[in-house]
Amino acid sequence: MVCILGYQNTIFFGGDCISMIDYLFWPWFERLDVYGLADCVNHTPALRLWIAAMKQDPAVCALLIDKNIFLGFLNLYFQNNPDAFDYGLSC
Repeated sequence: MVCILGYQNTIFFGGDCISMIDYLFWPWFERLDVYGLADCVNHTPALRLWIAAMKQDPAVCALLIDKNIFLGFLNLYFQNNPDAFDYGLSC
């Protein structure tokens, strides 16, 4: 995946502009920090640039989930607590 960014010499997977493929990959990378895996991209400069660019996209910004809210959800979810599915939602 990272080789694609380097080979194409573009910020995004589909070229110079963000595309559906970027949005499809994004949720996996958005959660790296929550799972304690954020340092796995330290050796991939092209991927770090992509992550930074994705965080600037208005659609991504509008849907970013706070790390603590996601961790709270996971905590309840792994306890089979039905309150997990409403965790972090405000009325």
